[in-house]
Amino acid sequence: SQNSYEDYFLEFSANETLKRYPLTPEGLVIDEPIAVPQSENRICLTKELFYEDALVFKNLKSDWVILRSDKGKHQLKFDFAGFPFLGIWAAKNADFVCIEPWCGIADAANHNQELTEKEGINRLESGEVFERMWKVSLS
Repeated sequence: SQNSYEDYFLEFSANETLKRYPLTPEGLVIDEPIAVPQSENRICLTKELFYEDALVFKNLKSDWVILRSDKGKHQLKFDFAGFPFLGIWAAKNADFVCIEPWCGIADAANHNQELTEKEGINRLESGEVFERMWKVSLS
C-alpha cells in the first residue's frame, strides 16, 4: 500500500524548539517567531502546515533533516551544515515538500532597507571566495 502525505515527517538531527518566522503577503519576514507543532525533534507533515506560506527557520542546532515515514523503509537525508537559515515549504495541498538551505533571508518587515545591514548578508572582499555545500542521500 502507498503511504499518504500525513504518514511522513521531518526529523531533525538535534533536539530543537522549532519556531518559524512568518512572512507577510509581500514576502517579508516578521521578526516575531511562532512555535511549530512538533513531537520531540520531528515535524509531522500535513497539507495545512504550509497554508500560511513557508516555514522559515533561523540558526537551527541541526545540520541535517530526514524525510521519512514509520510505514516505509525509504528515506531522504538532507545535510545542510553551514547554512544559517532553512526554508521548508509546499504549494497549497501539494503532495511534495521542499527543503531549502539558505545563507541569506528575505528582509524583515521592519528593516531599514540598508543593504549593508541586511540579515544574513555575506560580504566578500575582492578575491575572497565563499562556498557552501548541501547534500541529499536516498536510502
